[in-house]
Amino acid sequence: MKRVLNNTWDKIVDWFLRRKNLNHILYVLSAFLIKELAAISAGSDIKNFAENFKGNYPDSALIEVFADLVIVFFSSGSQPVLIITLATIILILYVRFFDDSNLSPVLKALGFLGLSAVVLLTIINLDFNSVKVDIIKYQRVLKEVQRNIANETPTVIKTNSYLDHIKKSNSDFTSFLKEFNDSLTKNPNYTGVAYVTAPAGFGKSYFTKKWIEQELKDKKVGKIKVREDFVCGEQESRCFADSLGYIVTKQPDLISESKNGESKSLGHLYKYTFSLDSILHQYKFENNTDVIMVDDLDEVSDSTMNKYLKDFENIIEKGTYPDLNLIVFLSRPEALVNYLSNTYRKNPKVDKIYGLEQKTLQKPIFSTREQILDRINDWANWYQKEKLGRLIDDTERNHILTQVFNLYNKYDFIKLQLQIQSNSDFLFRGTIKNRINQNTEENEIKTILFNTMVGRNSDTHLRPMLDSNEGVIYMEFLKEVVLNEINIKEISENEGWFIVNNNEKVSIDLDGATYTTTVKSLLNRSGLITIDPIDSKLSKYRFEPFWIHEYLLNKTKKDSP
Repeated sequence: MKRVLNNTWDKIVDWFLRRKNLNHILYVLSAFLIKELAAISAGSDIKNFAENFKGNYPDSALIEVFADLVIVFFSSGSQPVLIITLATIILILYVRFFDDSNLSPVLKALGFLGLSAVVLLTIINLDFNSVKVDIIKYQRVLKEVQRNIANETPTVIKTNSYLDHIKKSNSDFTSFLKEFNDSLTKNPNYTGVAYVTAPAGFGKSYFTKKWIEQELKDKKVGKIKVREDFVCGEQESRCFADSLGYIVTKQPDLISESKNGESKSLGHLYKYTFSLDSILHQYKFENNTDVIMVDDLDEVSDSTMNKYLKDFENIIEKGTYPDLNLIVFLSRPEALVNYLSNTYRKNPKVDKIYGLEQKTLQKPIFSTREQILDRINDWANWYQKEKLGRLIDDTERNHILTQVFNLYNKYDFIKLQLQIQSNSDFLFRGTIKNRINQNTEENEIKTILFNTMVGRNSDTHLRPMLDSNEGVIYMEFLKEVVLNEINIKEISENEGWFIVNNNEKVSIDLDGATYTTTVKSLLNRSGLITIDPIDSKLSKYRFEPFWIHEYLLNKTKKDSP
């Protein structure tokens, strides 16, 4: 047996070392080498061409197979594979040209080492940054995930209004209010606290106030809007609201540090010193309020918010104001995650003291033309009031419906845009102003909507505008996170959700300076993401609406040199 194996091995070696066979192997490896170099230097362009070519002939199975083969063929281009291929070629060249020559062993060794050094130095100096992320694969994954999210198949809910649609999409919160009302019937002094969270622009305060007024019919609802009520005038640094015992200061937020010690603030947050008794005196006694909604908590500093929440909870827990039945806190989930995850909030005795509820509102999924019309009518009625009588008649409403419904059937991302109140507002405004219609190109629509959303975040959350110096840094950070800080496989397996570690940082090079900030602080204050669950140790992130993820990736690709 040993002799057979030895003879077989000798035959294999003999075959490989024959001059003719070495030439054939050398040809194959050289062709593979050229393919690897092409994949490294122009792989993305070749794959883009194949994707576009396939898109031009959607009904041709042969072209689809050919294009897919090209995409697979040029999807490698890795440094390890290149080094192994070149090392094999060098070894064959050595055997082919040096082994049978009359050169001295020293010259043979020097020739071999010299050839190896030249090739390896060439590899080292190649730019492999272009293959860090397979953009084509990344785009495919995002499109597939977006399609899955946008085309969920819910039970078609029969609704008679937009508010009814929201309520039926969130039956558990409606149940909480009904149960709370039943408890009040049995005990008029029953009290409770509810935390209501939803993504930026959802319409939390708009819906929740109407919701409570419908379910707790005998109770008067008051609303504290932290930013609007207590930011006096247009002063930049400090102002006073004497009647409420308030002092307001604006402090830098989301600091990016550069290597040379320079720092830039990419936004601001409000910080308050306040008298809670003054607030409650106005809302409870002057306005005879039974239920208080506290809004804008995601627009103040953590220290202000934590004190705010604890003091309000203590009032309910200790029964300081027995006629105050319910306090409802409204916020984006990422702003409350640290507070709602800490040990203070997880104390088991809390539930025994008062009714406690934590609800994350679910987005309505539009599945019929009538539901989209309900949303348009709700927006148009609000728009008329907001614009001081600007009438939107049935003709205009039907025009918006026709354009939006055609876009809804054409693009998955429109289905996602409709699910958030302010985002659908921007779509309707673009339509009524003739900036968006059924013939507008996809990327142009996305650019209009994205810029409008970022503009809203600048107004409400003191984020930078895109055309400012800080806005350029801000966008570069977001694009870098999308390109190099998110695992594509994780996105694919978790329907777009990804994990961000607490101390994870992101760095960018801009105008000769390197800036660094933490990924969590960047995303948490962006107004472009949501998290689930609301737990600081388990939370996963996803862009909201999800099409923003691909939009930022495409901008990264478009803006790259």
